[in-house]
Amino acid sequence: MLAAAAWLILLSQSYAQDSTSQSSPLTLKECIEAAIANNLTVKQSEYAMDNSKVNLQLAKGQLLPTLSAAITHGNQQGRNINPYTNTYINQSVNYANYGLDGSATLFNGFSIQNGIKQYSLSYDASKMDVQQQRDNVTINVILAYLSVLSDQDQLTLANQQAEVTRKQVERLDILNKEGAIAPATLYDMKGQLGTDELNVVTTKNALETAKLTLAQLMNIPYSEDIVLARVYDEATPVLYDGAVNDIYTQAAGNLAIVKAAELRHSSAIAGIKAAKGLLYPRIYVNGGLGH
Repeated sequence: MLAAAAWLILLSQSYAQDSTSQSSPLTLKECIEAAIANNLTVKQSEYAMDNSKVNLQLAKGQLLPTLSAAITHGNQQGRNINPYTNTYINQSVNYANYGLDGSATLFNGFSIQNGIKQYSLSYDASKMDVQQQRDNVTINVILAYLSVLSDQDQLTLANQQAEVTRKQVERLDILNKEGAIAPATLYDMKGQLGTDELNVVTTKNALETAKLTLAQLMNIPYSEDIVLARVYDEATPVLYDGAVNDIYTQAAGNLAIVKAAELRHSSAIAGIKAAKGLLYPRIYVNGGLGH
């Protein structure tokens, strides 16, 4: 993640300095890593995961005994009782007290143990939340990436079609000047050329919109000069061959959002047991030293 973040900073600086200085096309992997490293929703889920980890550590800390120490120093002036002879004296007396107390829970209805289990499952669920957010970003980047490549292909086809129509207009214009064709044929072809040129403009706008969407997902400055690497055939998605029930079973067992829901359900059950444990009598052991 640190490497992706560093790459993202360098990429942003290069865009800011010179939008035409891109030395190599961006790969799909680079785009996904940059988007995950700089996505605010992913960062929020990571902070929530860290908070769950702290709660788990606090729950485990309840198993440890508690210790407290106290040190008291004092000075009395004037008429006082000598603590050694128990007689009155008229002078300054210094005194000091030291104390150490400890306490440990032996039994409280397994409330602490169930509480630890509750926060442990909640922490695991937060991990799945992070994974789910990363999966969402990955899917969105893949779709935007493929959209840019698709619009690039569409723009190439639109330019080729417009060029073919333009050459036909030039040919028909020569024939029209020689009186070899009806003028309407030339005008119809000019109308077709206008339609093809409009299609080029529309496709180019769609391409720039797709680039803007990808830049927003990566959270980097937009540039119309961005270049993407082509996707190899072996990486191109293919039709998934499987029954509906099999697909659902695999999704339920692998999707992070499903696992997170199951873990939170188990965490809630453990939380109920922890709360019920507070109804049982509590057994403590206490000890102290003083001087």
